Amino acid sequence: MKILATIFLAFIALPPIQYRGNAHTTVYFMDAEGVEATCEMLTQLPNRLACGNTNTIIAPNPCSYRGEYAEIMCHELGHVNGWNHND
Repeated sequence: MKILATIFLAFIALPPIQYRGNAHTTVYFMDAEGVEATCEMLTQLPNRLACGNTNTIIAPNPCSYRGEYAEIMCHELGHVNGWNHND
């Protein structure tokens, strides 16, 4: 699945520059099956790796991926889930 996701992500179009600004939103991280099911329900499109609208992002759990950004997000998600550096 990760190989397919990596290949697919190479073809995802970036939004125009005016839509790339900072924003305040709610992000739901879930397993791949949850992302696919939730995004299909919200968008009526199958096989979504992630989705979003004007106030919510549905995305795969970053702890399932490698890479600097995924690892930063996994670290911060740990704090959201109650982890502190003393555990």
